[in-house]
Amino acid sequence: MESNQTPRFWSKLFKWFCNDSLYEELQGDLEEAYINNTNTRGAKKARSIYRKEVLRMIRPSVTKKTKLPHMISQAFIFHYFKVSFRNLKKHFAYSILNVLGFAAALAVCLFCINAIYSNHQLDQKFTDKERIYRVSLKINDQFGPNLSAKSQIPLANKLETTLPEIESLGLIQMQGEPMSAYLLKGQRVTFKVDKVNEDFFKVFDYEMILGNVNDLFANPSNIIITKSMMDKYFTPETVIGKKLGKYIISGVIEDPSKVSHIDFEILNSQYKDHTASSYYTSWNSYYFQQLYIKLQPNTSHELVSEKLHSMAAEVNEELKGNKQNATYDFVLEPLTSLAQSDASFNNAVLLNSNAQKAAKILIVVLLAIAAFNYTNLAMAGALSRTKEVGVRKVMGSKRTQLIIQFLIETTLLTLFGFVFGLLIFWLLAPSFASFSDFTFQTTLSFGQVAIFFGFALGVAFISGLIPGLFFSRISVLGLFKTNVSQRKLSLQTLKKGLIVFQVSLSLLVFTLGFILLNQAHLINKQKSPFTGENIVAIEQPSSDSLGIVFHHNLNKISGVESVTSLSQVPFGTDAPSYRLEKHHLENKEKFESVRILQADSGIISIFKDQIEWHSGNDYKNEKAYFLVNKAFEEQISDSLKNYREGSYSIGTDFFPVFGTIDNLNLGDPISETRPSAILVYNAHRYSTLLIKLNNTSFKNTLSEIEAMFQNSFPEESFFPLFLDDILYNRLRQFRSIVRSFIFIFSAIIAITLMGQIGMAMYSAQTKEKEIGIRKVLGASFKQITSLLLKGTYVQLLIAGLIACPLAYYIFNELKPDFTVPLQVQFYHLLAAFISFALLIIALVTSQTWKTSNANPSEILRNE
Repeated sequence: MESNQTPRFWSKLFKWFCNDSLYEELQGDLEEAYINNTNTRGAKKARSIYRKEVLRMIRPSVTKKTKLPHMISQAFIFHYFKVSFRNLKKHFAYSILNVLGFAAALAVCLFCINAIYSNHQLDQKFTDKERIYRVSLKINDQFGPNLSAKSQIPLANKLETTLPEIESLGLIQMQGEPMSAYLLKGQRVTFKVDKVNEDFFKVFDYEMILGNVNDLFANPSNIIITKSMMDKYFTPETVIGKKLGKYIISGVIEDPSKVSHIDFEILNSQYKDHTASSYYTSWNSYYFQQLYIKLQPNTSHELVSEKLHSMAAEVNEELKGNKQNATYDFVLEPLTSLAQSDASFNNAVLLNSNAQKAAKILIVVLLAIAAFNYTNLAMAGALSRTKEVGVRKVMGSKRTQLIIQFLIETTLLTLFGFVFGLLIFWLLAPSFASFSDFTFQTTLSFGQVAIFFGFALGVAFISGLIPGLFFSRISVLGLFKTNVSQRKLSLQTLKKGLIVFQVSLSLLVFTLGFILLNQAHLINKQKSPFTGENIVAIEQPSSDSLGIVFHHNLNKISGVESVTSLSQVPFGTDAPSYRLEKHHLENKEKFESVRILQADSGIISIFKDQIEWHSGNDYKNEKAYFLVNKAFEEQISDSLKNYREGSYSIGTDFFPVFGTIDNLNLGDPISETRPSAILVYNAHRYSTLLIKLNNTSFKNTLSEIEAMFQNSFPEESFFPLFLDDILYNRLRQFRSIVRSFIFIFSAIIAITLMGQIGMAMYSAQTKEKEIGIRKVLGASFKQITSLLLKGTYVQLLIAGLIACPLAYYIFNELKPDFTVPLQVQFYHLLAAFISFALLIIALVTSQTWKTSNANPSEILRNE
């Protein structure tokens, strides 16, 4: 029967290596065991057992006895290794540079590939992970289709009532309330509190370090914190029952970012449901929650997907003709691939599919630099051994023996580099994992090690084969000629070409790194009209008469410079997008999507000179008006009216634009450049207060505000939010990316520089006698250095002409829309080129110092 047929590949492999006298008997035993396992344990398990048994047969008592050829007999193998070690010892410094450069490249590639591998391990530990999906939202509006990880609040209720295929439905609301500040261990620390339902822990069975997950739902004030938060601010013995503002710690959970794509610091159970206010339950509000479902066993996800599409069609029909003019679709994303999802608001933004593509490109570039660098050094070393090869050929060495000699030497070096690369990874991996916000495993799988071991052997083969083939084809007389043969010129030309390619590639990476670091500096140092050491926000529990009195009394405190009320905390959450209508357009279907923050006129005293007014002081007589950013100015004007001439509405009334604020950004502080505006409107009272303090008695002023708050709202806790801290937290993951990039960038530069040091050492050694003669004739150090640097200048010039324009093109083609975009200028490229060139020239010069200062009589002594 076909099902009882042993696996063809493994059967052929066994026949190939098995001793003929034993094959028939052993193969019969294997076949008999395979048939028995197929009948009792299934075909898949039987094939697995058969494969393992064949591999176990690879032992001396079973394998064929093969006789080694004369050229690779035991004596010759010993001789090859002996000569190889002598050569490595003779050029010890040269060999060390080669090994360390190769090891550094492998180590960085191991970090990159392990980060990708670690990312793919996220969400793999959860029970029944194959049945868990996220219901993501596909939005199609005037800006085109967009997949969002967040979805509408009423969707959860609709799924529960219409999809019996769902076993559990878990949700996490990541915008349930503004971030809160607490005083912990003498530090002012800001945290966000995310909300979950009970089924969240039926979908995600995170490990509880302390406490019981059910305790979270026993009291509305209970919270669960992460292990990293406990380790930083509490002790395991006292953390349970500890108060954190208005909350009580009831449990400690494992760090979610290390095992899943979800990241949170504090969990609470008071989430918004489908009976909340119209703002939360609107189908056009989709910034609040992520929704996960676990399907019933043996349920087809294709069937559930079809039902979700039908459900989306019903929702779109209900919303037909609404002002938002957007259509929605509900998409199932498998849990096991969410860490690589490109959906917006996905937590694992660092290593989504695009980031992984970039990491893979980086690995290829690094390995290319390492391979060319190593091959260059290997060929340079081989060229200095012409006479040695000539003597070996005179003594009767054959072509194959010469090739094997070079292959063994390069293999030894690459194996040393491979081992050192693994050591570098194991030494630095714990530190790298500690400062990275994303998951990073500090151990390597067998497959990862095997891949890089194969690469190391491949580099060794190429770098040893090229000089081996070259020298094996040259005649004995040609090897002893004083003038350089045409074949040697060919190898020299190949070596020079590889050096130019390697330097160009390194300069390209260096220039891109230089530009990206400048871009990162701009983003990290960006200014916002809201930020400042003396600007704090507090959530006012009441906006009625009690709140009005509290607001009014704040202005009486001497240390308070100004107070304004806002619709929400800046940077605390993503500002909602509004449909902005233009009064002068008859077609009301044409609108713009703008992020809006509403505030009273006190905002003017907060901003002071940061506003560019369009109409003098006329704004004081207006009941409401907009202050906008530059993106608004660039995108909202049309062929009928300039944005300053029009009036706009987010509801029923239309208001003019009276001012521009250059650095106003209400969205993502890293990449978003959408139109944003502040609607200055005194008719409403808002719950968030923004307080600007003067520089005198800063601490005392905060104490006065707290006392007044406690007197007005005795049942509430006082949590001042410093806006600089909020912006800092929003940029935290970006800074982690920058730190990782600096680590990789530094490693690339180190690899390049080690290669250049090696080439400089080779150049100085091969020109020792020429340098000695020039010194005898009176040449100065400057003249000798200029001689040795001549080739380096040419290499750098060619590399600059290739790499700098290419770096400019790549950056401008691939860069995202940063909030503070860097406009690459000529001086950026020039500064990168000069910095790189000075490093290379300094290293080459340092290597010529010893040779140029040596005694000419020692240099010119006969060999």
